[in-house]
Amino acid sequence: MTIQRLVCSPGQAGAMGASPARTETVDRRRTRRDESLARLCDLIARTMYGAAATRLLTDWRRGLLPDHASLVALPAWTWRPAGISMGRKDDHGRLLMPVRVRWEGDEERPESDDGHDAGQIAGQAGPILLRPASLGTSESVRLGWSVDSLGVMEHGSTLVHQSGWSDWLGAGIVERPACGEADVPRLIDAPVLDRDAQHRILCGWVEDGITARWEFLQLLDAAVEKALHRAHMTLVAEYSEQVYGDPHASTRPILHEEALEALRSRIVYGEPDSDSDDQDDSLMLRLIAQTHDLSLFDNVDPQRWLRVKVGRICRYWVRSEVGDPEAGPKIRRTAKALGLDDPEKVAAALHGIGPGRVEAALSLAPHPDAGALRFGFGESPDDDAWLERAARSV
Repeated sequence: MTIQRLVCSPGQAGAMGASPARTETVDRRRTRRDESLARLCDLIARTMYGAAATRLLTDWRRGLLPDHASLVALPAWTWRPAGISMGRKDDHGRLLMPVRVRWEGDEERPESDDGHDAGQIAGQAGPILLRPASLGTSESVRLGWSVDSLGVMEHGSTLVHQSGWSDWLGAGIVERPACGEADVPRLIDAPVLDRDAQHRILCGWVEDGITARWEFLQLLDAAVEKALHRAHMTLVAEYSEQVYGDPHASTRPILHEEALEALRSRIVYGEPDSDSDDQDDSLMLRLIAQTHDLSLFDNVDPQRWLRVKVGRICRYWVRSEVGDPEAGPKIRRTAKALGLDDPEKVAAALHGIGPGRVEAALSLAPHPDAGALRFGFGESPDDDAWLERAARSV
């Protein structure tokens, strides 16, 4: 049995704590992981720990945390062969896939006199376990965990052992978290920390979470740029099909390159003149916050979820920029099939769509000052590898 010290390394529990026999069995079967997917999971875990540590640090500053306690960042992921078909994503069953770990068990939370929760307990308000302790005593708590995603169903428990006072954090150095690579640990050794040590460890996690958030944002920036151009190419193809009967006949852009760049900046970083908080203003920072939801990846891997989300956001903003309604493709197909260009007549054939939206859809045209398209039609808008390429390029 290997005992893990996870106080200073949030994501390493999944990598180091399994029993040797079980780890060896998994390793013989499948050990390879897609590197870009592993990097993405690592960023999700680090931003999640940072967000939870930020909440705990607020409680610490209010004097709501116990004088002595253990802090354990519980593993967010474990890697398993998928129980459902993932196609190329897991190399047809030859790669391990990330599955989210749900933590249960210890429901008690330290509270102040006014009933305010003083910390996060596993699986309830965050991925960090805060366990009050008494000096000179050794206590243990057993936490249940379960996995139910990508066709994998497992459950087990981890014993968290509070080993008494430890002053090993005297230097205040906190290692960078890493994404778990093997099994959830069966035993975690959690040193008891005084308030100063709690502050150092929480500040380290918060700082690393901020770093991870901006690394994540950089990855999404590259992905958004690619998705915007793909959405734009789709719009150009629709126009070309409507006017020339061939989606490849026209390569004249609908949007100017500067307009696409402004859209990218707005989606990733928020409105340039906005005074609001970044978390509320940046669509990508909101998306990062959404990845902390345990249920998001029950039936889909994080890369595909982000690809679909980013693609949908970019398509919406490209169409909004030119005033094209959501039903624009349907309107143009109907007008072409009926051989009509009168908005009133086309609207009459489309129940529930008014002439105003029909006119906007039929007014789609290339930008008069735009140059040639940056990407040719040889790159399919349905290519789903762009997020993986973006992850590798950051």
